[in-house]
Parts: sequence; C-alpha cells; structure tokens
Amino acid sequence: MPLVQFVDKYNLMLTSLLHERRRLAHEMTGEGCYSGLVTRVSTIIKTFEKKYNKYEVSGVAEHISFVMTKSGKKWNVDLLKMTCSCCKWQITGIPCVHAVVVIRKRRDKWIQYTSPFFSIDSFKKDIFGYVMPIENVEDLESCISEDCQGEQHGAARGKGQKRKDVGGETSRQSGVDMIVGETSRQSGANVSMGRQVNNQGSLWSFLHHHL
Repeated sequence: MPLVQFVDKYNLMLTSLLHERRRLAHEMTGEGCYSGLVTRVSTIIKTFEKKYNKYEVSGVAEHISFVMTKSGKKWNVDLLKMTCSCCKWQITGIPCVHAVVVIRKRRDKWIQYTSPFFSIDSFKKDIFGYVMPIENVEDLESCISEDCQGEQHGAARGKGQKRKDVGGETSRQSGVDMIVGETSRQSGANVSMGRQVNNQGSLWSFLHHHL
C-alpha cells in the first residue's frame, strides 16, 4: 500500500474510533451495584455471578475468606488487598470468579473492587480531543513527495562530498608516493655515483702505489 493511502486510511480509522468511544462514554451510566463501571467489566462480573452455586464460601477474618469447590479445591480471597490465590484478580484488575462469589454476598458496589482504569470517568478522560480527517489527499501526496526528494538530494550531496574527499585523499597519497619514489630514485642514484667515485679513487690509489 502506498504511503499516502496508508496515512489517509489510518487517519479515518482513528477519527471513527475516537468518535465511537465518545458516543459510548455518553451512553454509559451503570445501574445499581454496577454503577460507575464500563459496560464490558459489568458483563464479565455478571457472567461470574452465574457460577455462584458452584462454590462454597467460608470466612477466615473480616476481609479474608476461602472459596471451595465441591471437589475440595480452595482459594484464599483478601478483599482488603484485592488479591486471590489464583492471581487473576491481581493480573487483570477485575475480580475473579472466586472474589465475585465472596463480594456478591456483601452486596457492595463492584467499582470498589476493580481497577480505577475500568471506571467510566477514566474511560471518558482517555478520549479527550478529536482527530480531523484529511480533506485533500493530493496535498498530502505532494508534501510527502517534496520531503522524499529533499532527502534524496541531501543523500546525493553527501555521497558526492564523500567521493570527492576520497578522491582528494587518493590524489594526495599518490603525490606523496611520487615524491617518495623520486627521492628514493635520487638516493639510489647518489649511492651508485658514490660507489663509482669510491671505486675510481681505489683504482688511482692502486696505480699510484704500484707503478
């Protein structure tokens, strides 16, 4: 999918999503013991309440109970710490089925035992503001094209400068090599000439002493 079409589609999806969430927030009121909770969490708790008859509740302290199945399996529920030994309450922030069985007998409001994240007030705070749809996709396409062309020109200039630097360095290195080579040749010539002079001097010395 071309970049322009992707941005346009994402923009429309985000605009529709925020509008739908704002509409749902206005419709959420809560009823009775479920007041203050978002609809999804209320539905989960109602589903757990239907399993009430499968468990037996026994008290340990004012805020601690243990829930047991008919087969003898047990879970400890602490309403003050909002914990259950199954760990689902701590992980999700929503009372697990064992906690629901205990809380149901107390007839408290469920919002006291859920994470503040699931309150209607928090839901409304998350959707402040709005996103406007893009009116002219052609204008967006031209802007993206200009940005891409600018980046390409910048990259090309960078490569040209680097190539120039490398070429200059090579030229300078070649010049140094030429100078060093010439010096070496001159040094070699001087050494050869010195040897010839020394050889000639030795020859004249020999003739002078033996003739």
